[in-house]
Amino acid sequence: MKVLLNARYLASQATGIETTLLNVIRAFHGDQGLPMADSTGSREWADGIELILRGAPKSFAGICQCIEPDRIFPSRFFRSILPPCLIGTGEMISKAAFDLRGVAQGVSALGADAIAGPSFTVPLKSDIPRICFVYDLSFLTHPYCYDYRTRLFQNEVIIPSIVRSEGIIAISRATADEVSDILNIPEHRIHVACPPVAVSAPGAEMNSGNMPAELNEVLRGVNAGKIIVSVGTIQPRKNLVRLLRAFSSLSESLLAETILIIAGRRGWMCDDFDTALGKLPARVQSKVIVTGYLDAHALRYLLSRATVMAYPSLTEGFGLPPLEALAAGVPSVVGKCAATLESCGDAVQYVDSLDVDSIACGLCSLLTDSELRADLIRKGERVIRKYTLPNFGRSLARAFHSIAGK
Repeated sequence: MKVLLNARYLASQATGIETTLLNVIRAFHGDQGLPMADSTGSREWADGIELILRGAPKSFAGICQCIEPDRIFPSRFFRSILPPCLIGTGEMISKAAFDLRGVAQGVSALGADAIAGPSFTVPLKSDIPRICFVYDLSFLTHPYCYDYRTRLFQNEVIIPSIVRSEGIIAISRATADEVSDILNIPEHRIHVACPPVAVSAPGAEMNSGNMPAELNEVLRGVNAGKIIVSVGTIQPRKNLVRLLRAFSSLSESLLAETILIIAGRRGWMCDDFDTALGKLPARVQSKVIVTGYLDAHALRYLLSRATVMAYPSLTEGFGLPPLEALAAGVPSVVGKCAATLESCGDAVQYVDSLDVDSIACGLCSLLTDSELRADLIRKGERVIRKYTLPNFGRSLARAFHSIAGK
């Protein structure tokens, strides 16, 4: 069985979607030098399944079959498939055209049995089953977290893609339920494959000689007794404005020994975050460090120095960073929603994402209570054992076979 995979996202910085795509490839073709690799041994679930990557960087050619689109579509085609207000956003148009049409070029000649879109989109037309990966429906449940143009793109391109796909892979049961309930899609078309958690020994990256170059300047002179780390793209859904306010409200004695490090690339609608950061008192503002995007090695190093992870998102489709923190021996303060309750179980400190005082209390509890931190880490060891690459691969294999009818 051959699955044609839209792999253009591999050229991007490895955040959620890109990391999932890497793990899909890893599940069926092994580590073979892929970044963030973990050894998994036998892959019995991969027998009989072959991935074909379309649009992947040339470096992936040695891992599995890689092909490029036959031709570039002219601008008049772009204009025929996208709403007028998106015309002129060249990058968005180019990506949408590839996802909706380019990835499926000549698919019959490739002998593919299914075509998979790892980022919400599948081709407009296809002679073989289309598989759409869905991470969350926050653009419908929390539309105020997105600007007008992005919401329009989601409504005009993403939702129709999900609806027309023959099969959907959701990254959690909570996301699957949202897809079924909100978009009225039959449950038999929806499959769940929870992403794996990269496991590293707690403190494994602590040696100062291992400090990534991009953190040298950021952490130079930092000798705080306690470090709060927040990981994720800077955008409204991550609720960083309330996190800043919660951090600012900590007691003077706790602030004196604590810093907050926010690690993530700038996303969209960052003005409120910039304003909130600028309005912090100088004594608090000096305690906040914004690193920008960090790769996997740098993030692991940062977690190895952290006391607590702060992840008070308004909503999530799964909630991978708190689990990765637990794998590194770091407990988390997490916004309570259906997906995080499912993925994190009883191994994190839940807070009300809309309540600054609740977030502050959660931070204070974990920063000051070493027994609570140790208890959550122990519980986390049990929770993260569910999220392995073999389990992810087996779930994907079942979904691929079911959707393709093979």
